[in-house]
Amino acid sequence: MKNEQRPFDEGDRVEHRLFGFGTVTGEPSALVAGSREGGVRDSGWRVSVLWDDESRSPSEVIHHVLRKVSSPDSRPTSFYDRQWQPLRQNWLAARTEVQRICAEFRPPPEPAALERAQAVEQEAFEAMQAFWTAESNGEHP
Repeated sequence: MKNEQRPFDEGDRVEHRLFGFGTVTGEPSALVAGSREGGVRDSGWRVSVLWDDESRSPSEVIHHVLRKVSSPDSRPTSFYDRQWQPLRQNWLAARTEVQRICAEFRPPPEPAALERAQAVEQEAFEAMQAFWTAESNGEHP
């Protein structure tokens, strides 16, 4: 590309608006495309990323959609929104459902429905506890 340095290096921490956080896994490669004038033009950089979300497979994306970050601590709002907040919201929704089921004493709550709701709440709370444990152990990048 025209005197433009690579925007990322292998090992850089990056953030994608939809995919979350990840790590650059190789050297970015320059992209070129045909131009209207018949030559070629610079089109950016293709970057290989290993995403923190284990359900998402590694992929290559154009550099324009990535933001370089040193760690979640340097962008605590993004880390909070993408990692912690969904866990907390799941637990709050499950807790609200348990409270809704238990709101009346006549008729008493259906035992099976209450057990299901409590199991969902417990699972959501355990996910938050796992996150706290990972944070305490320094497992978050």
